[in-house]
Amino acid sequence: MIQSEKTGLFFRYFLLFVVFGIFPVSVIFTTATLVEELEKNKTEREIQKKHDEFLFRLKSFDDDNYQVKKALERAIEKINSSKNDESARSILNCLSREFPNYFDLYFFDSDNFLIEALSAKRKPRRIMEKTFEIFRERLDSESLTTLQTGILRTVFNSDNGIEATQFEGEIKVLSDRKWESGIYWKADRSPEKRRIKGIIALLHLGHFRKNRAVLTVIDCFNKKFGASGDFKFSLFLPTENNKLNPPFAIDQREAQMSILSALAGFESNFRTNLGIGTLLVRESSGYLIAFSRIKSQFSSFSKVFLKLFLIAWLLFVLRYISTINTGFSLRIPVKLNLLFLFAVGIPTLVLLIGGYYSLKDRENILLANLEQDVARKLNQLDQRSVEQLGFLQSYIDRMINESKTIHNLENRLKKLQKLQSEEILEPILVLAGDENFAWEYYSQKEASAVGKRQRKVLRLLILELKRRLFPLANNSEKGSAEAVLAENVFASMMGGRSSFNFMDATLNIGKFVSVGFGKAMTYFCIDLLTDPKGNLEHLIYLGTNPKKIQNRYLKNNINKFRANLELPLRVGVLSNKLTIIDEIFHPSEREVIKKTALEAASANRAITKIHFFPDGETLIVAFPGQKLSDYTLVAVLPLKFLRDRIKTQWLDLLIVGSMVFLTIFVIGRLLTRQFLTPIAEIQFGINEISHRNFDFELPIHAQDELGEVSALMNQVLGGMKDLQIAKVVQDSLFPQKNLSQKDYSIYGKSRAMTDIGGDYFDYYLLGKSKLLGIVGDVSGHGVSAALVMGMAKGAFSLEDAGKISLSEHLGKFNRLMLGSLNRKKMMTMFIFCLDLDENKLEFINAGHNYPFLFRAATGETKMIGKGGFPLGVRLKSEYFPEKINFEVGDKLLLYTDGFIESLKTDKTQIGFPEALEWFNDFAHQQCSSEEIVEKLFQKFDLAIGFSTPGDDVSLICLTRGKAEMV
Repeated sequence: MIQSEKTGLFFRYFLLFVVFGIFPVSVIFTTATLVEELEKNKTEREIQKKHDEFLFRLKSFDDDNYQVKKALERAIEKINSSKNDESARSILNCLSREFPNYFDLYFFDSDNFLIEALSAKRKPRRIMEKTFEIFRERLDSESLTTLQTGILRTVFNSDNGIEATQFEGEIKVLSDRKWESGIYWKADRSPEKRRIKGIIALLHLGHFRKNRAVLTVIDCFNKKFGASGDFKFSLFLPTENNKLNPPFAIDQREAQMSILSALAGFESNFRTNLGIGTLLVRESSGYLIAFSRIKSQFSSFSKVFLKLFLIAWLLFVLRYISTINTGFSLRIPVKLNLLFLFAVGIPTLVLLIGGYYSLKDRENILLANLEQDVARKLNQLDQRSVEQLGFLQSYIDRMINESKTIHNLENRLKKLQKLQSEEILEPILVLAGDENFAWEYYSQKEASAVGKRQRKVLRLLILELKRRLFPLANNSEKGSAEAVLAENVFASMMGGRSSFNFMDATLNIGKFVSVGFGKAMTYFCIDLLTDPKGNLEHLIYLGTNPKKIQNRYLKNNINKFRANLELPLRVGVLSNKLTIIDEIFHPSEREVIKKTALEAASANRAITKIHFFPDGETLIVAFPGQKLSDYTLVAVLPLKFLRDRIKTQWLDLLIVGSMVFLTIFVIGRLLTRQFLTPIAEIQFGINEISHRNFDFELPIHAQDELGEVSALMNQVLGGMKDLQIAKVVQDSLFPQKNLSQKDYSIYGKSRAMTDIGGDYFDYYLLGKSKLLGIVGDVSGHGVSAALVMGMAKGAFSLEDAGKISLSEHLGKFNRLMLGSLNRKKMMTMFIFCLDLDENKLEFINAGHNYPFLFRAATGETKMIGKGGFPLGVRLKSEYFPEKINFEVGDKLLLYTDGFIESLKTDKTQIGFPEALEWFNDFAHQQCSSEEIVEKLFQKFDLAIGFSTPGDDVSLICLTRGKAEMV
């Protein structure tokens, strides 16, 4: 049985430790770990986004030719702003140190003369001046003379030098030679007077250090962005034994293994023990790498503090469990509120943390969806631009169909001239059947842009199309010399990179055909007008270019597009020259918008960025036009509405959490008011009763069980007030002070276990020569015992008390008890009568405790008397008196059961021997009867530890005079 109780107690304590210790510690530790992991993931996403941005910028510089070109252009600008040749040569020396043996530079003034003080000496001065003159003339000339061609072949030792004349401001590779394998030239045609008006750079590409440009830029990036240690950039070359260059931010081998593992899994990101990295494939071999260290979201101090706190909590719970049986020091309302907060607070805290990160994820999802939605809308705006060409096609079809119904040539020509109202149709050419141009139209702007050479090509083109479409019209044959010339000239105008296909033109009569014209894309439409017999009367050529179509489309639709947007978007248009066509953007925004548009145009994909403007966080989406090829569409969207929506949802979540805590508090208060407050007041009432204070009344808060208990307690208190009165009455029945007669003194004191006791004692004089004393103990406690005690007081206080013997006294009271009480009640009694003259003590013991008698003559203390039947037991009980002499110095102690039967602090009874010893100690002292009684009560209280005695306690001491102690 005991073992089973111990097992049950162990499991109870174990469950308490799990619920209040392990569970909250696990929840808090898991939550902290989850928060750290979520914050780490968030940081990784932000870092990866920055990696992509930086690597894209880095990739834009990953071109050796581009870097050389930019270096040369910067050098020219610096030399032009220098004050003298010495400072100019210093600039060139810096350029040579940066690019050792990479090129020979030849600078020219505005008169095409070589600036010898700054130029290289490898080529003859006159030859280089003539070469630069050819380059400048080539800008305005359609062809080269035989002499010019020969000079270029001599200078560059390659036919590619002739082709290089068409690539001003660009690096042209001539051959795979080590020396003079490339060329860069530029001529300044501005009217300003400058030191340098032109340059020819002969490049020695064979001396170019491999990956020089990207390594230089990586070094610059590391100095600029890696100074704080947040970012590091590198070049990874698998073809060179997995080389990382420059030295990486972490262990080389660890980095190599992580990168190779990511490449094997076709991943663009890799991780190491210190952080994360991102890979970007180069146009040439190798990978660009960005690496960032990931710092712990919580400091070491925070982690140690959290662990110490959790350990302290576990120890606190263990201490609480160890004291659960002896009671915890907190009050019940506090315990209850803490329990509610504990039971609901931890889940609510987890809910708030989970809700916070859910809202963060939702914010990221909403932002991603928003970016996609904006890009999709811009894409729709771009794709629908093709409708403009369809509208133009419909208009032309209507005009030409109307012209076909007019057979009067003059009226037909007037009808066709109405096409001039369509501004985007330039040029418009109408060829008569006799090979003459009946009419041609160019706008003023177009006329200045379309030179004689281009007009000639157009005429040849149309004539050849006429011959191919109607070979019998002028007895011309396919493949004539004009056709060959037209195709060759057209191909020449296309830079030799494309060719015109007559078949496409002949198969798409009446429809727009796209073709490269010069360096730009153009559209042309050819249609035929015949007479009723089928003879050709007019051939119509209509030309336009995409930019004009795009301009009209944007002009007609951009405002409609904005008006129909549901989001607070500001959509604008930038040309590929980064000119803001639309003035909708604020000047403070334009620089960022231009930069984003340049990145989008370079990457030929949509670019999204979040930028912090003075007005707040703003989303920028740049979309390079696919159909609107000359423009980049840009949308700017303030994210305040999105942030406000998330803040509102977070506020709602906080309100819900606060309402949970408020509900817990209200429930705790209600429980306190409805249950704990009445219970506490009842407890207070019980405490007041224990202190014998009955002058108050418990409030009744509600008509429920606790209200009924309070009402019952009030009834009890009312009864206790009556008991208090009864106690006062009972106390008045006892002698109120000591009695002294001659050399005798007697004093008694009673202490009831409850308010009303069953002990009775009394002493009084019978005449002048006799002293009557009584000690009685009624069985039980409370009112019934007090009533019997009152009966005894009345019975022994009658006027004839001194006229009858002690035996008659007891017999008379015995019969009274048996005849008056329906319920049997027993009472022990010790009665004595002292003859003050003869010093004789006569006494009878009716079942009472034997008194202690101290003999002064011998110094001995003993118990006296014989036992008898208690009163109220037998009707015919007989009681016989005993007599002793009471000498000077003798002392007699009468007592009740409570004095000897009460338990001491060690849970043992006081008993007769110890009580006799106490009395003996005090009897040897020269103490009065009152002093002996008080000292015995002090000894008694000390023995029982001031706890409640087991029964009523009464002490009466009779002493005679004073004598020397033996």
